[in-house]
Amino acid sequence: MRLYPDRVSALLLSSPASGYGQEEQDDLLPALKERLTDVETLGPAGMAAKRAARTLSPGAGPDLVHQAAEAMARVSITGYRDAVTLLSRGSLSADLSALPRDKIRLITAEHDQIIKPERVHALAEERHLPSPTVIAHAGHASYLENPSGFTAAIEACLASVAASDEA
Repeated sequence: MRLYPDRVSALLLSSPASGYGQEEQDDLLPALKERLTDVETLGPAGMAAKRAARTLSPGAGPDLVHQAAEAMARVSITGYRDAVTLLSRGSLSADLSALPRDKIRLITAEHDQIIKPERVHALAEERHLPSPTVIAHAGHASYLENPSGFTAAIEACLASVAASDEA
C-alpha cells in the first residue's frame, strides 16, 4: 500500500498490530522472541494451545477456545517466523501516511487482549482517522467470537468510506 497507494480504494484493518519499527540488526524484543520460542519448541499446535485463550474475551467457552486453537495450529513455523519478523520491523503508522485518511477505517474488539482497543484508538488519533468501530463482546479473534458483529463492523466501515466518496 505504501508503494502503490493509487491501487488502494479503501483500507479496512481489524485489530491492527502497529509494528515495532526495529532495524534488521536489532535483537528481537523479548515478547517476540517468546513467540518464536513457543512455535519452534511446542510446534504450531502446542503454541496454539498455549495462546488461543488470549485471543478471545475472558468469558469465552471451551468450544470457542478449541476453535481458536485449531485455527492457530494451522500456521507453518516458517510463516509464523516471517510474520514475527515483519511485526518487529513494521511501522503501520508510516505505511498509513501514504493513503488519504478518508479511505482508512479501523476496527477493534471490546475485549481484545492482543491489540488492546486503546492502541487502536491511539493509532486513529495519531493518524487523524475516524474513531474505530468497536465489536462488542469479543476479543482479538472477533470473527470467531462475534461473527455477526464482525460482519456488521465491516459493512459499517465500507458504508462510511462510500459516504466519504460521495461527499
